[in-house]
Amino acid sequence: MTAGFSFSITRRPARDQLYITSGQTLQVWQAATGTGVPSQIPGSPFAFTVPGGTPRFVAFTPDGSRAYIGVHNAAHLAGMNIDAAGAATVMSGSPWTFTGTIANFSCMAVARETNHLIVIDEGGKRVAVLALGADGKPTHVTGSPFAITSPENASGLAITF
Repeated sequence: MTAGFSFSITRRPARDQLYITSGQTLQVWQAATGTGVPSQIPGSPFAFTVPGGTPRFVAFTPDGSRAYIGVHNAAHLAGMNIDAAGAATVMSGSPWTFTGTIANFSCMAVARETNHLIVIDEGGKRVAVLALGADGKPTHVTGSPFAITSPENASGLAITF
């Protein structure tokens, strides 16, 4: 593993690949067939840039072709296109800034079949719903973010259908 600190490990849908944020890189690990021993894929780690905060959480589109990286202590969201082998490239327009609407990307999930990214704004007592355009660009749905009555620091999210 490349030196650094990470808050989460996320499995790519329908793949035996693990994605780990470390600084402003996305590490991709794949389990070896037969042994399960993970190793980094060629080219990993993949760099992305955000203007501030700590990149923490990764959420994948249901088909695993795009990954979104939420930034804690800043209003930024990075986007990566993921190829069949797992290599990541920065999406056009990334990173996106949501100053004034989202302060902390605490945890995130992409809703199946709807192309919406659901975000908990830790400490802000808000849930943001971002529509993901055909190009992957996230934009707030009407009325988002939505106030929630929850404990001060909501930090978990599960979507079930």
